[in-house]
Amino acid sequence: MKPVTLPGEDPGGLKLVQWMGLIGLIALFGIIYVWQQVQTRDLKRDILWLEARKGKLTEDNTRLSLQVARLSKSDVIQPLAYDLLQLDYPAIGQIVVVPDREVVAERPSPVVPAKAALPSSARLVPW
Repeated sequence: MKPVTLPGEDPGGLKLVQWMGLIGLIALFGIIYVWQQVQTRDLKRDILWLEARKGKLTEDNTRLSLQVARLSKSDVIQPLAYDLLQLDYPAIGQIVVVPDREVVAERPSPVVPAKAALPSSARLVPW
């Protein structure tokens, strides 16, 4: 015996749509979960790479700071200046001392307030 249905009523179609929606929703959550796991793995790999780079840069910074401290000593600079650059101490009279000139104003100049606008006769564009 066939079940009685009213006109415009589809008893099986609605349940099929509900089941398909549920399956689609579960698949969507599964895809989101997998995407989140992949992103987390990639970010962890980036963090490890950046930490290794930070350690290497810190070592380089320490090494370079020590090298700067060693090379800035006068006992290192003086032989380089004499041998490599062929520099020597200046001869007598070779250095000229220029006295400092200080410009001192007799009175401080008065403070003049700035004007916000140009006069109407002043034109910014000559044409």
